[in-house]
Amino acid sequence: PPRSTLFPYTTLFRSPALAVLLLVSLAGAWLFLDGVARHRLLVEVASSAGYVMNWVLATKSAFPATTSYLGHTWSLSVEEQFYLVWPLLCLLLLRVGWTWRTKVTLVAGGAVLSSGWRAILEHAHHMTHAAYGLDTNATSLLAGCALGLAFAGGATLVINRWVVWGAIVFVAAVCMRGDLLPLHYGLLEAGVPLATVVLVAHVLDTASPLAPALEWKPLVYIGKISYGLYLWHFAVFAVVNSRHFSQWSSAELLVAKLTLSFALAIASYHVVERPFLSLKGRYASSKRVMAVDDRDRKSTRLNSSH
Repeated sequence: PPRSTLFPYTTLFRSPALAVLLLVSLAGAWLFLDGVARHRLLVEVASSAGYVMNWVLATKSAFPATTSYLGHTWSLSVEEQFYLVWPLLCLLLLRVGWTWRTKVTLVAGGAVLSSGWRAILEHAHHMTHAAYGLDTNATSLLAGCALGLAFAGGATLVINRWVVWGAIVFVAAVCMRGDLLPLHYGLLEAGVPLATVVLVAHVLDTASPLAPALEWKPLVYIGKISYGLYLWHFAVFAVVNSRHFSQWSSAELLVAKLTLSFALAIASYHVVERPFLSLKGRYASSKRVMAVDDRDRKSTRLNSSH
C-alpha cells in the first residue's frame, strides 16, 4: 500500500471538530456550572484534549456514577493512542520478508491476545481497566488492520452466506439488547469485531447483495456526519437528561435529543470538518505532484548520464 495510507492523518484534519466541542464545553462549564460539577467538566475537557480520557476512567475504582458530558471520548483516546503505535508496527511488518499470511496471522493474533487479556482482567474484577484500557480495546482495531493487510496482500475472502447471516443477527442482537446476551469475560467484545470483519469482507465482495443497500444515499450521508454524531450526541443526551422536562414524554425527549444531535452533527460536518478535510486532499495532491517531479528529475539525470 502507498506510504501515505499508513498514517491516519484523516483524524488530524478532523480534530478541529473535537476542538469546537471542547470550546463549547468550556463555555458551558463557566456559564452554567459551579463547584464540583464545573471542576469535573474541566477535567473531562483536559482529558479529552490530551486523548487520555480512557486512562482517566480506567484508573477509577468503579464506573462513573455521576453525569458525564465527555466520557464517550474515551474511545477516541483509544483510537488516537493506537495510531501512535500502529504506523510503526505496520512499517516494520512491510519491511520484513515474511509472507502476507504470516503478517496477517501475527496481527490477528494480537487481536486475540488483547481480547484474552481483557477476559483475564474481568475475571480478576479489574473492570474499569478492562473496559477502557488501550491494551484491552485493541481487538477491533487490530482485527480491522489484519483484514486490511489481507487485502493488501491480494487475499480473496469468500464468506459463506450462513456465516454472514449469523454475523448480521449477532450484531443486531448486540445493538438491540447486548446487555442480555449470555457472554462474559471479553467474549462479547471479541465477537463484535469478528462479526464486523466478516461483514466488511463480505461487502467488499462485488457480488455482495449488501453493497447496494449500504450505498443508499441517506446511509452514505449518515456515514459522512457520523464523526459529528459521535462527538455531539453524548453531550446532548447528558444536557437534556440533566434538565427536568416533566411535561415531555420519553418519546418526545428522544426525538428532541436525536434532532439536536443530528443538527449539530450536520453543522459540524459542513462548517468545520469539510473545510479541513479538503486540506487533506490538497496535501495528498501536493505529495503526488512532488513525487512525480522527483521521478522526472531522476529520469532526466539518468538520461543525461547516458
